[in-house]
Amino acid sequence: MADEACQSLGGHLVSFQEGLENAMVAETVQQQRTGSPYWIGLNKLNGNAWSYTDDSQVSFTNWQDGPPARCQSGWTYFAQTNSCYKVILN
Repeated sequence: MADEACQSLGGHLVSFQEGLENAMVAETVQQQRTGSPYWIGLNKLNGNAWSYTDDSQVSFTNWQDGPPARCQSGWTYFAQTNSCYKVILN
């Protein structure tokens, strides 16, 4: 859903392949100061493996104390509310 929303605005969810890309995006986000949450294209929707929405390899992670492992497979962790969610389409 987030990816489709970005595409409708002419963009896409970001994927990080190296620390420099991560730093550039983090700096841009800090400069924007909108107070709104930002989404990246990393998810764990298909099984236990992390993947990007653009199908690129997950070669860079900057997780604190390891990757988030709070949610069951197919669910996504939302740090701002410290909860898991799953989108179900009818």
